[in-house]
Amino acid sequence: MAGLNTIASYVEWSGHEPQPGKLNFVDNYDLVEFCKEAQREDLLVILRVGPYICGERDNGGFPSWLYNTIAPGNFRTTDKVFMEATEKWLGELLPRIKGTFYKNGGSGITGPVTLDGYTLEGWTMEVVPVVENRDVSLVMQFLENRSSPEVPGFFHGRFTLPPGEGIIGDTFLDPTGWKHGVAFINGINLGRYWPKRGPQVTLYLPAVLKLFRTGVSRLSTLHHPSALLDDFGSLTA
Repeated sequence: MAGLNTIASYVEWSGHEPQPGKLNFVDNYDLVEFCKEAQREDLLVILRVGPYICGERDNGGFPSWLYNTIAPGNFRTTDKVFMEATEKWLGELLPRIKGTFYKNGGSGITGPVTLDGYTLEGWTMEVVPVVENRDVSLVMQFLENRSSPEVPGFFHGRFTLPPGEGIIGDTFLDPTGWKHGVAFINGINLGRYWPKRGPQVTLYLPAVLKLFRTGVSRLSTLHHPSALLDDFGSLTA
């Protein structure tokens, strides 16, 4: 296999829970057996548990029934119903695959968290609530009072559609001239931008997501003015 020793695989929520509370971990959805088979072939496994697994699957891997209880615009946000559903799903999934972790004798990989080659000690991960205007205002107060503009931070701005243009077709966000970060429209994550390095330059906004509200819409960015490594692991300086 040309020296390769690791495979990566999504964990698709919609396949493992096709109906609410009806879990499926057998046959092609037997994750534990999948990891054991990889171990027998002397392969390591990176399980990408999501819950969002990008565009290769319908709804990004979210079960279709989830749309009966959560508004489309509240997916992948700090919406209470979405967070509770995600926590319940991960509570079912993670105990099942714990025994496959490398440190427990399995083939799955777990290890220290690193940032640009430095190991992070005693770190915690918290959700930053930027859905409500009041939360964004608090972030903006911090940005206005900081001593240096050359540090990561949240930025946001508002725009209004011209009269008579309440329905917008497919369009793109063009970050030309920006540096490096992640863009959101009305709380929906459009993805990363890094126009100078690529690989993507413009960010796609499909009409089906109805990202533009009637009246005022909000563009937010988690902006990093510089980065030591690009997406391919090469030094940027």
